[in-house]
Amino acid sequence: MKKILLFILMGATAYGCLKTEPSGCQPVAVESEKARLVKFCTDNNITYTEHSSGMLYQIMDPGQGTLAPAASSTVTVQYVGKYMNGS
Repeated sequence: MKKILLFILMGATAYGCLKTEPSGCQPVAVESEKARLVKFCTDNNITYTEHSSGMLYQIMDPGQGTLAPAASSTVTVQYVGKYMNGS
């Protein structure tokens, strides 16, 4: 089993709603979020891989073996998702 730490690109509702502007929740461009996540990973010495969807992830404990799941397989993934402030 692989343990994966995911860094999910947070769009308009995640980071944008954490702002304290009086106008309320403002959309944030995905490109600016990606730049912040890459900087966070670099600043914290996190080696990440970027999925074709744009999601950043780190495999912390790779699985063993040569078998790959089939389309009908059930797989389990353990992950931790956090905001950039640690919560």
